[in-house]
Amino acid sequence: MNLLIRNLILLIFLFSQIAIQAQEPLSKTHITFIGDTIIIKPIALTDINSKIESANQRTNSISKEMLLNHEMTQADSLITADKPIIIQESRRIEEIKELITIKNIEDLKREWSAYNNEYITWQEKITKRTKWFESELEYLNIEYITWQLTGKALKNEKIPEEILERINSTTNALKKLEKDLKKRQSEIFIIQNDLADLLQEINEIQENLDKTLSDLQSQILVQDSPVLWNAKDSTLQLKILKLRFQKSLNENIRIVSTFLPKNKNRVIIHFIITILIIIFLIILNKRVKQLNLPVDSRKHKNAKYVIYHYVSSTLIVGLMISTWLYPNIPTSVRELIILLLLIPTAFLLPILATGRIKQFLFIILFIFLINEILFFYQSKLFFSRIALLIENSIMIWVVYKIIIPKSNNKSLLLGKWWVWIINVSKLFLLLLIGSILSNVFGFMNLAILLNKTVISALLFAIVLSLFVIVINSAIMILLKSERLQQSKIIFKYNESIEQKTLAIVQILVFFLWLRAILKSIGFLSNVSNWLIEVFINDWEIGPISFSIANIFGFFFILIATYIVSKSIKIILEEEIFSRIKLPRGVPGAVTMLTGYFIVGAGLILALSVAGIDLSKFSLMAGALGVGIGFGLQNVVNNFISGLILAFERPIQIGDTIEVGNLMGNVKQIGIRASTVRTFDGSEVIVPNGNLISKELINWSLSDKRRRREIKVGVEYGTNPQDVLDLLAKVADNDKRVLKVPKPLCLFDSFGESSLDFRLLFWVPLDSGLTIQSDVTMELYKAIDEAGMQIPYPQHDLHIKSFDPSIQKTILPSFNNKNKKED
Repeated sequence: MNLLIRNLILLIFLFSQIAIQAQEPLSKTHITFIGDTIIIKPIALTDINSKIESANQRTNSISKEMLLNHEMTQADSLITADKPIIIQESRRIEEIKELITIKNIEDLKREWSAYNNEYITWQEKITKRTKWFESELEYLNIEYITWQLTGKALKNEKIPEEILERINSTTNALKKLEKDLKKRQSEIFIIQNDLADLLQEINEIQENLDKTLSDLQSQILVQDSPVLWNAKDSTLQLKILKLRFQKSLNENIRIVSTFLPKNKNRVIIHFIITILIIIFLIILNKRVKQLNLPVDSRKHKNAKYVIYHYVSSTLIVGLMISTWLYPNIPTSVRELIILLLLIPTAFLLPILATGRIKQFLFIILFIFLINEILFFYQSKLFFSRIALLIENSIMIWVVYKIIIPKSNNKSLLLGKWWVWIINVSKLFLLLLIGSILSNVFGFMNLAILLNKTVISALLFAIVLSLFVIVINSAIMILLKSERLQQSKIIFKYNESIEQKTLAIVQILVFFLWLRAILKSIGFLSNVSNWLIEVFINDWEIGPISFSIANIFGFFFILIATYIVSKSIKIILEEEIFSRIKLPRGVPGAVTMLTGYFIVGAGLILALSVAGIDLSKFSLMAGALGVGIGFGLQNVVNNFISGLILAFERPIQIGDTIEVGNLMGNVKQIGIRASTVRTFDGSEVIVPNGNLISKELINWSLSDKRRRREIKVGVEYGTNPQDVLDLLAKVADNDKRVLKVPKPLCLFDSFGESSLDFRLLFWVPLDSGLTIQSDVTMELYKAIDEAGMQIPYPQHDLHIKSFDPSIQKTILPSFNNKNKKED
């Protein structure tokens, strides 16, 4: 007891010393806080040298950081260069406001959006720099006051003159640095103010463009030109057409030349990706020659054709990814990319169609090219209206020829995509007729919109179909490569992976097709904003509030959870556990528990995305617990039993089990029930609770061996030892009979008609019946060759007496025999 008290006192003393040492530095600090008030005290004499060194290091760091003004220089140069351009462009937009089109406005919106994003980025950088200046100025101010107080406090003290000089030097250095920092801060404030002015100007321009676009879109159903027969033919003069073409060409060149420098890094990345794609396709082209692809399969023919034309395939894929690489791409650049896409499309068209249909597709490409040339002219000119009229007439003829019911054109179009396009083309015919009528009666905005919709839809259908074929061909050949075929998953599920990948690509491409059409006709932003509003806005039905985005997110996560769960299960079973050796039953347990975890996590995430607060269900869960305990007790019992099966592993997939009258192989252990396949081929669903609660025989729990028994009887008078030797010899001669444990031959008993023997031997579980049958057959042959007899069952019947009438009926021959003897 005394020892315990002494140790306790010693422990308290040690902790008190640690606390005192921890509090000592606080008494030496020269800055303390009382609420929001800063109290500055002079520095103690013993700390002066160390504090001076610390202050010098901090001021040197501030000086170096202050001189690093490359961001300020860049921002200042950018403002100086862009400010007159922005003002000039703002005035130019006001001047051409009456002649501007929807396409021009979309271009301008993207251009000014890029300006806005760039200046917002610079504003964030400058703001961050400004905060650094404020923080360092506050530090310098506090340090300057501290050293002033320290100098005054030590002025009357008897201290070395050198220390006073160092204090004065530090104070002066702090003051000078503070002055320089304030000067540089003023310069940043000027830049920050200029940035704010430019951003305000840009925002006003964007608002003006949005209003103009809204006005133009609202005038689509308004007559904006005279009827065609009253239109003045003043634009067919070659000189006027040339001037307009040159003016539009210069404007497009300006847009492209402005776009490239601002997206230099993205262009470099795009170039590198394109080079990598062509290298990849060249390698695949060499691999195709080594693969024995079926020559009668259309998809394999397409794959060979696509990979052989690897340059065109690279251009298709490389130009298509520009959609993702350049989010704010101007219309002029986008139209240039589409024109470049026409080149590889022309080379790869034989994949999509044959015969005259291929000619019609070439006509569509040519009409699109003409349409792009008309892009350089104003749409309301008489020349443009005539060209549009001719263009629509040709397109009606082409579309009608493709979908004409009496033709066999559907057989000439290769791919399911085009069957769907043919059905939609009936709508395209109506749109083209509507474009012609709108043109004739002066509704030019509507005429151009309808024309652009049809041509864009058909062109993008062609290009995107080729894009899908290129992607699918590359994936198919890649999956058939020797290296990937070493994967058990790819080897076993090759076709399934290819089909599912193709389905995903087709879904993505379909939405990309819709997006491309909307972007081409200038309604992408309107539709996007409307969809965002519909999806994000909360909908209320009584006390319930929900959004469509939450519902879509809920189902999307559930579907994704299902796909991930199935994929992980296949990967674990086919790829991982098949290559590593684990204790029996562990792979199945890990797979099942992993599936439970993924499903549970996915369900919780889906409920969270749906906006359901799980904490609100705590009371309801308690109330439902009682109901679940009674109503779903069997389900819960089976679920818990499934977990017990996973952890204890009394049975595993592939085991041969016997439950009651049921015997078979375990095919699956599920959440609620397990599947047992009987030996006659039926599959029985057994609740997990039955496997736990009832007596279960597992014939393969420890090993895959089973003992078989053959009983045989020989006639009395046979040497039993000869029979035992014969049984042992027959068992040893069959190589399938296991040697360990050794076959056992037994003289069983003296039967009524025979000497009874038993042969016990062990065989593999999966072939026991076959081996038993073969051994029995060999045993019969051996007994026959040894001259032994297998007796029939015999019974001696002794009749003492019976009725004479029965004797006359049953044994008449016996009665006749007795009479003759008499």
